[in-house]
Amino acid sequence: MRAILSLALARLYRGPTRWLLIVAGVAVATLLPMSAAATAASTSTKALAHGLAALPPGEQSLIVSYPNLAMEPDRLTGMDTQVRTQLAKLTRHPARAQMLFREMGDTAGGSFFLGAADDLASGVEVTSGRLPAECTPQHCEVILIGQTPPKMPDGLGVEIVGTGVRTDPLLLTGTFEPKRDIPLLLADGVAKASAIDALTAFQRQYGWVAPLDVERASADVPAYLDASRQAGDDLSRYSVGLHLTAPDEVLSGEHDRAQRSTRRFDLLSGAATALLVGFAVIGAIGARRDHRAVVALVRRRGAPARRLFTLTAVTAVIPVLVGTVLGVLLGLAVFGTTALSGTAVAQIAVTTVLAAVLLGAALSWAPEHPWRAVDAVVVAGIVIAAVALARGAVTVQAIGQRTDPLLVALPIIAIVCGGLLAGRLFPLVAPLGVRIARRLPGAAGLPVRLGLSGAVRRPLRAVATVAFLAAATGIVLFAGGYRATLEQGAVDQATFAVPLDVSVRSGQNLRRPLDVADEADYTQLAPGVLTAKVVRTTAGIRVNAAETKAAEVVGVTPDALTRIPAWDRVTGGDDAAHSAQLLTAAPPVRGWTVPAGTKNLTFDTQGPLDNLKITAWLRDAGGRDFAVELTRSGRQLSGDLAKATTTEAKLFALNIAETADYGQRRQHHTGEGGLDVPVLSGHLTVRGLGNTFETDYELATGRMVALIGATPETELPVIVDPVTATAASGGRLQFSVQGSAPVTGRIVQVLPRFPATGERFVVADVRALADALDAREPGTGSVSELWLSSSDPNALRQNLAKSPYDQLSVRSRAQVQDQLATDPLAVGAASLLWTGALVALGVAAVALVLLVIAERRDDAAELYAWESDGLTPGALRGLLFARATAVVAVAVPCGVLLGLLLTRLTTALVLVTAVGSTPRPPLALAASPLQLAAVLGAGVGLGLLCAGLVAWRSFRTPLPVRPEAL
Repeated sequence: MRAILSLALARLYRGPTRWLLIVAGVAVATLLPMSAAATAASTSTKALAHGLAALPPGEQSLIVSYPNLAMEPDRLTGMDTQVRTQLAKLTRHPARAQMLFREMGDTAGGSFFLGAADDLASGVEVTSGRLPAECTPQHCEVILIGQTPPKMPDGLGVEIVGTGVRTDPLLLTGTFEPKRDIPLLLADGVAKASAIDALTAFQRQYGWVAPLDVERASADVPAYLDASRQAGDDLSRYSVGLHLTAPDEVLSGEHDRAQRSTRRFDLLSGAATALLVGFAVIGAIGARRDHRAVVALVRRRGAPARRLFTLTAVTAVIPVLVGTVLGVLLGLAVFGTTALSGTAVAQIAVTTVLAAVLLGAALSWAPEHPWRAVDAVVVAGIVIAAVALARGAVTVQAIGQRTDPLLVALPIIAIVCGGLLAGRLFPLVAPLGVRIARRLPGAAGLPVRLGLSGAVRRPLRAVATVAFLAAATGIVLFAGGYRATLEQGAVDQATFAVPLDVSVRSGQNLRRPLDVADEADYTQLAPGVLTAKVVRTTAGIRVNAAETKAAEVVGVTPDALTRIPAWDRVTGGDDAAHSAQLLTAAPPVRGWTVPAGTKNLTFDTQGPLDNLKITAWLRDAGGRDFAVELTRSGRQLSGDLAKATTTEAKLFALNIAETADYGQRRQHHTGEGGLDVPVLSGHLTVRGLGNTFETDYELATGRMVALIGATPETELPVIVDPVTATAASGGRLQFSVQGSAPVTGRIVQVLPRFPATGERFVVADVRALADALDAREPGTGSVSELWLSSSDPNALRQNLAKSPYDQLSVRSRAQVQDQLATDPLAVGAASLLWTGALVALGVAAVALVLLVIAERRDDAAELYAWESDGLTPGALRGLLFARATAVVAVAVPCGVLLGLLLTRLTTALVLVTAVGSTPRPPLALAASPLQLAAVLGAGVGLGLLCAGLVAWRSFRTPLPVRPEAL
């Protein structure tokens, strides 16, 4: 046994070149899963910071609050110590104590807030005057945050000594945020301000705020969340009402999202690892002839089979172990201990065992029917792939719980089977190349024919190189194609969220876009602004008499559909113009015209008006509904508009209701005495604006809507999702908003999805939908948001950030796309994909060089004989290069097909975006042919160039001169 071990070690030591290549291949194969693990760890930390950065400043903090009246100094000190102790468990940043009284009224009819903070100088910047210097129970100096000082009551004991602005984004934010545009007065020192005599009985909220420690939280998110819950429980037990507010849900959500996305990194690390193990096999094939000769020699000298097995095993295992150790050490040096997290250790172990087994088999195994073995491996791979695919796609939910085996199995199976099929194809195609080469001129065709004929006679090395090069090409195509798919997915997701350049909705003050500015004002914000009005509500879709399904009802300007980019990918439809045409509906002609500039409405009436409250409903040209409450004066009804109409408007309905007093009396009669009262009813005639309107009313429910100039309502053309379409009967469905009378919709198109909606939607023409909704409940058809497009989206976005538009919620498609593209998870995925592609290109080029070197070495006797027979050195060099070119000619097309197939399978089966969310719309295969061709051409061209240089440098030594005959 010792002799066998010494022989194996001596052979490795005496011929290190070919074994060093195997060591290098295994080392790089070990590095890839470590790189993926390290990238996943760092990406998770960055994803947490990215998610927290998107929060308002007040929510990027830990806040402890305690509502109470004035506290005794000792109790406040004890609570301060307890709070700081608990916060120190969660963050290394210091906490600031703060306090805020409830909103107070001043002597001028306004209001103000009074608060305090410790170390006030570090949280504000003085713009005029000075900082507060003292605060006693009788006299407390404060600084004004704002411009207009309040008229403070006498005896309050508060003096404004300066004005300033808050510089600490965490000062009185989050749960302490005072109302906007109301003066805020701040004293220096919570304990001092809490003792102001005049405010002893006033309610206030004590608080402590500290920045979130992202580094500590990201180190172990589950443990941090447990610590946060424990700290909150300890504070609650210390004092009832002491409450900790922390962004635990955001941390948990970002952590889960990072885990989902980074687990997808196994896609590329598995494929590239399989490729590099194959590279080790190619190196073994180069050493095969020499190793088998040694084994035969040892067998002839009487060594038993087990000793021969030991020789092969040691020869195969030692380079693999050395490569694994070098790869692990290099990975730890470059990436740190995080490189061994996740599934990295398991992948390294599998790689090591697999490389050793394949290396040993390549050195010694000589099956009687090798092609049958190849076919068996391919068939087995296809069966395994079929079983893996049968269990379904990789979803966000599935990948959130564990690493799905399909992520690892899919690329490895595809790469191995695809490469073997390409190699299986080479012996079938090479003879065809020989026949084609016969048509070439003699000087050029002979080297090609000889090179291809040699590859046909001894195909093992050429077949292995074809299989390897096809796999490498497939990985390059997969990396580039999947990266492009994820990038396009980000673009489509941004379009799905914001269909045009910008969407504008109500802000925190609930003012709608057309309440802030007229439609014409929006068109002046940037060049070429086009607006699309949107009405949005939720409705119940009637399935049968006892069942309804919820769906989002959206009314949109039909022309806006044609301005939505990538309509086919975003919605799954064919033609946006056709959809817009189907959706367009003629709204009923309804209402009286109200001229522009009208400030007051006056009507003459006939009929009973006692106990009636009548409200006129108008809609302006922009689609904004507004109410005018009419007051009675004799037989006249009149009401003032909140502001004069700037455009022509329509008076479309009167809301006739019983007065509050009458309604209360009726409820008392029926509820307490069980006695009924007459229902208000009658016939009402209204004259005004040059028109006359008559209606009968019966207020059985306390109110009714009388439509002015009503015309028969027609069916509403609608676009719906497939599930909502199943609730239709005869192509028609009914939906009800807020329990009102149902609206009948006629389905004109079914789309898998529609931008800016949920999974269940009903889309209609905004004008027709607004009329239908207002006919049932005036005001519900008012335009609730605007979609804007412009030839200069940046200018549009910048102007919408200015007053008065800053009151609104503005969302930009470019910003959403940028957030998705710069998300650390997306950046990490792209980086890892390109790393794998470059590694694949590098080893593919090396494989071509090794092919030429091995052919020149192993066929040296045959090449020397041909040269002796008169074949020129140039022809011999062409022969070697022809074999390398033939390998490329077969492997690259097969690799392209393999890469496209793997990318398509991954796109269809791995339902996870670059940022770890469910893709809406689904990912669609995207690949830039020019970019992929450039990258692939550079790699393969570099390989061929190197192979050509090796061939060109061959056969440069002149043959010995034949001695002259005597």
